[in-house]
Amino acid sequence: MQRYGDGLRFSASDLANHLGCKHLTQLDLRAALGEIRVPHFQDAKLEALQERGFQHEEAFLAHLRETKGVEAVRLPSDLDARSAVEKTELLMRQGADVIVQAPLAADTWLGRADVLVKIPTPSKLGNWSYEVIDTKLARETRAETILQLCLYAELVGKIQGHLPERIGVVTPASMVPTWYRTNDYLAYFRRVKASLIAAVKNGGSRDSYPDPVERCEVCRWAPECKRVWRNDDHLSLVAGITRSQRKELVGREIRQVTGLASLAVPLEFRPERGSKASYEKVRDQARLQVESRGLLVPAYELREAGPELGLCRLPPPSPGDIFFDIEGDHFVGDRGLEYLFGVTYLGDRGFHAEAQSSQSRREGAVRYQGRWAFTEAQEKAGFEWFVGFVEERRRRCPDLHIYHYAPYEPSAVKRLMGAYATCEDVPAISNRATSLGEGHVF
Repeated sequence: MQRYGDGLRFSASDLANHLGCKHLTQLDLRAALGEIRVPHFQDAKLEALQERGFQHEEAFLAHLRETKGVEAVRLPSDLDARSAVEKTELLMRQGADVIVQAPLAADTWLGRADVLVKIPTPSKLGNWSYEVIDTKLARETRAETILQLCLYAELVGKIQGHLPERIGVVTPASMVPTWYRTNDYLAYFRRVKASLIAAVKNGGSRDSYPDPVERCEVCRWAPECKRVWRNDDHLSLVAGITRSQRKELVGREIRQVTGLASLAVPLEFRPERGSKASYEKVRDQARLQVESRGLLVPAYELREAGPELGLCRLPPPSPGDIFFDIEGDHFVGDRGLEYLFGVTYLGDRGFHAEAQSSQSRREGAVRYQGRWAFTEAQEKAGFEWFVGFVEERRRRCPDLHIYHYAPYEPSAVKRLMGAYATCEDVPAISNRATSLGEGHVF
């Protein structure tokens, strides 16, 4: 969002931001009007994703060059905004095959399309026209991507005289675009566009509030919003509370952590969604957090042990037990890469339980083994090593368990099993996953 004369200019990012958080629109508006200063925001993970995005774009351009025999034109980076837009229009009128990072503008809207590709459909440019393609790392197309593409298509349509019939997304899974019919999404695009315009009309609203949303994780205004939450003692500060629980509590005029902490238990109301027990749990958590304020050591309470509660849900320990972790990177190659398989276990001294006392079993050395993978062949080898390791221990100790932190491990194991068509006949791996809350066991 930019100040432009007496008005404003909007970008595709403004549409995506508005869809993700209405309060973000108000903050960006105030910054554009010079009322507040844009905070410095740096995120190493986001920078890494941006770099991979550039690499993905280059890979797609190389694919076009190899399969279509076309060369892409990239605009000089030193052009000012108006000159860059004029250069894009000139290249379109000249019939460039592919235009990369193409600045576009019309009325109060700006955009920078990842890739414009020439197609043999007549337009007022000549016997050709252009389609818009976005290169995205995400394997599933998000609503904000469609919104951005609709804006680029609209801006391209103003230049060539008609709207592109389709918009495309290229993911790492394939260099062949996934196409979406433009007209199928125009009503949605216009609705979000109108909502954004209405939100900034007459200087916008000063009453919007920064409710926590998914976009907070990558938002430059996140530190400012967190300061507001702390000043307001916002319910989102309660560990483990859900968005639906916050909504229920706000509907009952309970808006602060201290207000939740002071609720009488058992609750005097029946929640519209969820159980009373779940609300009593977050109420106890809020109470402990309030009691912990100002203390060097946070307040805590030990829960009474009982059958099927907490750690009592764990099965009896086995000397063959394995503690398993797997690390993956979803943005490597076509489907991601599981690059590290690691296991911690009792060494031989603690393993042969039938021949040792409980004391000597406890003295068994804890050991670690791991396998790194930087290629698909190494990934397959690492997976087969892990399965073989488990099977070898299971033969000697049939009651072993495989402990892990979250559902990711069994999902990854089954995904690798299917991807490489290997180890499908191993029952210990394919069919023994049991959830234990934050800890899990196969």
